Amino acid sequence: SDLDVIAAPAGVAVLWLSGQPLPTRSWNTNGSCCEPASTNGVQDMPYVEAALQSALSTGLSPRRTLSAGVSNGGGMAISVACRRPDLFDAAVSVAGWAPIACDGLPLSLLVFGGSADESLGSARASQVASMWVSDVVSCPGAPVEESEGIRSTSTWTGCSEGTTVRLVRLQGVPHVWPKFADYDMDDDLVLFALGRFDTPNP
Repeated sequence: SDLDVIAAPAGVAVLWLSGQPLPTRSWNTNGSCCEPASTNGVQDMPYVEAALQSALSTGLSPRRTLSAGVSNGGGMAISVACRRPDLFDAAVSVAGWAPIACDGLPLSLLVFGGSADESLGSARASQVASMWVSDVVSCPGAPVEESEGIRSTSTWTGCSEGTTVRLVRLQGVPHVWPKFADYDMDDDLVLFALGRFDTPNP
């Protein structure tokens, strides 16, 4: 990711967090995944809350606050937003999944999956997006569909309480943070943070 380079000039502040090294880094998303954080009973939520409050104490007053992560961190991004919708407006799950129930909350979502994802399978991102528009928010119509090269996107705008759901799929891409000529997650994430997907063609 090049978020540390492109985010600030765009007006987006980035707070980097990392799971505890036990000896490898991981997040305890729901008590059963993922190791070693889950088997060690790591309480990640208080850490995330304290880190966010520390950042806000510097004088930041964000218009929107997103949780974002990849793989295990993608699951944690959803878990954090669903547990604290008072703190977060949206989740960004890159090659991740939805580890906890998240019904009827005013949370936007940006979710990515590659068709060659060897860890979660090719359909997981689509399943998360489908769950989101049926259980988490209510979207009035069909999504705007766009395709270019290996990229296809589905964007639901005007959902309940002003939320947006965006699904991005890349053909032939494995379990990675995507940075390709056809699609760069860094760019999409910044646009999402700025609320630029409120219209079909940002």
